[in-house]
Amino acid sequence: MASYHYIKEAFKTQSPKYVVLEGYMICGESNYDSAVLYDAIDPLKFSLNKIQMINNLVEYDKRPEYYFNILKYHTRWNTLSANEINLVFDEHIDTYKGFVALEGKHLGENLIPNYDTTKDIELSEFNKNILNNIYDLVTENNAQLILMFGPYNTESSILCEKIKAEIKWAKEKEIAVLDYSEMLNEIKINPSSDYYDPGHLDISGAKKISSHFANYLSEK
Repeated sequence: MASYHYIKEAFKTQSPKYVVLEGYMICGESNYDSAVLYDAIDPLKFSLNKIQMINNLVEYDKRPEYYFNILKYHTRWNTLSANEINLVFDEHIDTYKGFVALEGKHLGENLIPNYDTTKDIELSEFNKNILNNIYDLVTENNAQLILMFGPYNTESSILCEKIKAEIKWAKEKEIAVLDYSEMLNEIKINPSSDYYDPGHLDISGAKKISSHFANYLSEK
């Protein structure tokens, strides 16, 4: 849901030919705690789009604290620190756009998803509606949607089933799909040096995927 509003915000000032959607969050929860919601909502400047985003993500009685995030401290006005107040009004943009440099040694192996043997399920109506809305928004702005999946933990049959369903949706819309979990050997991902844990790449793995994706965009 947040991605829809981010894309909408981008089209206010930009005219991209392509919009890349990382599709993994289709596997996420339907409800998130306040820290995750603030992290998603706070970076947007106040606008009708931001209000709509809050209304779509937050329960009715909690929305005022997201319209005006200083209200989230209402239970402890007397103990607020200057640093907390500065954070509320800080318009600093994350230099790395959410990237976190993870370093670790995951002792596992490359597990390639086998969608031929993965159970067929249907996307929930909620998730299908979000995807359709994103597709319509991108198309209406004369851009092309690309669906991409970074390497994910394919040991989870539930993740494989949901992503298989999302790939099916994309193919029906004739949307280009890059599923990097299927391409681990092709890109020479080494599980002992390129993973932080079963579901996250470290810096080395991220570099390999980023380089491949940049080349894909350039060639296509």
